[in-house]
Amino acid sequence: MDKHRYPALQILRGIAASAVVANHVWHSPENGVGLRDILRIGDLAHLGVMAFFCLSGMLMVLTTRQATPGARPAALFLRARVERIYPVYVLWLSILLAMIVAAAAAGSGFLRHLWVRVWPDAVIRNYLLLPGLPGERNGMFIGQAWTLVYEMYFYVVFAACLLFFNGTRLLVALCVVIGVPVLAAWVTGFHAERLSWVNIDYIVTDPLVLNFIMGGIFGAWLKGHSRHSADLPLAGRPMPQWLFVAAALAISLAPMPFLPSFVHNLGSVALLIAMTFVDRRGKGTPVAG
Repeated sequence: MDKHRYPALQILRGIAASAVVANHVWHSPENGVGLRDILRIGDLAHLGVMAFFCLSGMLMVLTTRQATPGARPAALFLRARVERIYPVYVLWLSILLAMIVAAAAAGSGFLRHLWVRVWPDAVIRNYLLLPGLPGERNGMFIGQAWTLVYEMYFYVVFAACLLFFNGTRLLVALCVVIGVPVLAAWVTGFHAERLSWVNIDYIVTDPLVLNFIMGGIFGAWLKGHSRHSADLPLAGRPMPQWLFVAAALAISLAPMPFLPSFVHNLGSVALLIAMTFVDRRGKGTPVAG
């Protein structure tokens, strides 16, 4: 997808990434409420993650929905996605592991909580972004990388479906493979423990993965709905566009006691849709290739 066709999505990406970073580096005071709590940085970070997963599903469907199914397209798709996230992740993981080993060799207590987990299988799984087994408590050496494990889950499932399907059948296959385990868990009342956040049983039953599916459905609609931005809803109408954005934010950030969690999921999808329509001025610019 050409980023110049959807400039507001780049703004959404930047804000979401900033909120996630702020959530990890900005701590609340030990006693009392700080500015972080007043600004609801944690809620904004969670919304940022949901928006990222929606955007991921949207972009994958937009760029590959009409691709010819088969082993080569699936392999090329997986390679392209892996090359986007692996270089930087592997660099920082290698630096962290070197620091862990150096600290242990020096007899320092620095990073000792990670040193006790440095086993060959754990190192291999961290490098490959493999999820943990059911009931396993040891997670990522870089805790913030849990979202990358989810992304790898999406990549692998998408590539597997791309082996056999394209177009509408690809989207249906994604909905079945990713959505059915979540639905089954909801129907049976099964709730896997979060533990390290990257346990396979928790990932496949986590309602958060539905954001990827909903983003993919919107991407399919956007790809097939129209070739021209003039035909998009709210095209060239800034005030309704931004009112749509504000309503989506209100739904996404509403206090949990007032709205069930799945409504927040829908709010993040609505935010993605709203930001996609922003700045579409109805000049006949193609919106999907």
